[in-house]
Amino acid sequence: MGLAERRRALGYSQEELAHALGVDRRTVGRWEGRSTTPQPPLRPRLAELLHLDLDELDALVGQPRAAHPESAGPPPRDHHGSGDLDDMIRRQFLRAITVTSALVALPPTRAQPSRRARCAGCPTTSCA
Repeated sequence: MGLAERRRALGYSQEELAHALGVDRRTVGRWEGRSTTPQPPLRPRLAELLHLDLDELDALVGQPRAAHPESAGPPPRDHHGSGDLDDMIRRQFLRAITVTSALVALPPTRAQPSRRARCAGCPTTSCA
């Protein structure tokens, strides 16, 4: 039984499983096609959702298939919804920068006139 069969047996669609893990549906498809494997931070939650322990999950997802087994180099990285912590932090930082830039670009609002304390024996607040 592969990952897709296990997912279907438990009644999950790719979209539902992806949503539960916080990844894109295409990422689940890549795991099922064995072009990539789930990132380590996602494995415990994935195992929990599929009612497996981590060793069973590792056996189920296996190693990614190389497009060209003879080519050497770093393993492919899944940059689209992989749950990579650095990517998530980077995206949050960029959102914060965008919001800050938008707020800085807004024209300043007119400040409310400050209320001065009343002078001793003076009924108004406008004396200086």
